[in-house]
Amino acid sequence: TGDPRATAGTGEEVVASWSPLSPAEEDELAELIDELRDIVAEEGIPLRPGAREVLVAYNVDLADADLELARRIATAVRERDGGLPAVRAMGVDLAGRGLAQVSMNLLDYRVTPPAVAFAAVAALAERAGARVAASEIVGLVPAAALAGTDPADLRLRDFTPDLLLERRLARALDTHAEVT
Repeated sequence: TGDPRATAGTGEEVVASWSPLSPAEEDELAELIDELRDIVAEEGIPLRPGAREVLVAYNVDLADADLELARRIATAVRERDGGLPAVRAMGVDLAGRGLAQVSMNLLDYRVTPPAVAFAAVAALAERAGARVAASEIVGLVPAAALAGTDPADLRLRDFTPDLLLERRLARALDTHAEVT
């Protein structure tokens, strides 16, 4: 097939045409990051670079309230049980919404990006006769974690570019520049 997203059900990386930042925005971001480093140095803010990778909190909602299925899928995808590398997962009951959820911490999005985690959960749910209703990013996410992925393909609920870490940093830097 010619669709680069055709591998989504296999757990392989999803490749699509959506990009969270334009080349001009990437250049602006690089300049803002340099400016942030200068501000950090001037203010004497202690940083621990390399302490750990950015953790992406990512949840996939199953379309029914089958908590046992969510737990079985979580066991299958988490690294410690032989699943996806750099993934911690658990099944969660969302009784108030009539759903069960596979809640994941992606410890290194470069090793296992949200698209791969989504595809794995969706494939396992489908094998069990269930389906994925939606997914969500909890907090902020680096743009690189979604590079080459269309958020619609992940059924990301309430996703806006404002959830991108780089955009939030850029806005904070702009606010800092206005104040100083």
